[in-house]
Amino acid sequence: MQNRECDFDKEPGKIHIKSSLIMNGVCVRWRGWIDLERLDGVGCLEYCEDRAAAEDALLREQIERYNQRLREFEDKQRGYRSQDRIDQDLELRMANSLHGSAHHGHHGGPVSSRCHGPPRHGLPLQVGLPLTPP
Repeated sequence: MQNRECDFDKEPGKIHIKSSLIMNGVCVRWRGWIDLERLDGVGCLEYCEDRAAAEDALLREQIERYNQRLREFEDKQRGYRSQDRIDQDLELRMANSLHGSAHHGHHGGPVSSRCHGPPRHGLPLQVGLPLTPP
């Protein structure tokens, strides 16, 4: 049989078959014959080294693609995390600069929005005074 999966010409009344498959994760080839009149026959399973090597190569390529995508995802996540840290540092510096370097809170350091809330600007509100001009 020259690389044919089914051969009706090898023996009259019989068909010779080769079929590759994966059984329990192992590449095998079923090879045998079936009597066309009685519909019985003989066959065996053989380890298929060529197919196993091809399947192994495909699996390794797939794993490498998966690992590459995982590395790209982790790199992207690291970039997002570092950008978040930069943004937080910038917000803290901006809050400190709005209060001015001369104003210090009860901790001895510059007042930040984390301790005392956002900066307040404008005139203080006086309660209890009449709304009409004097």
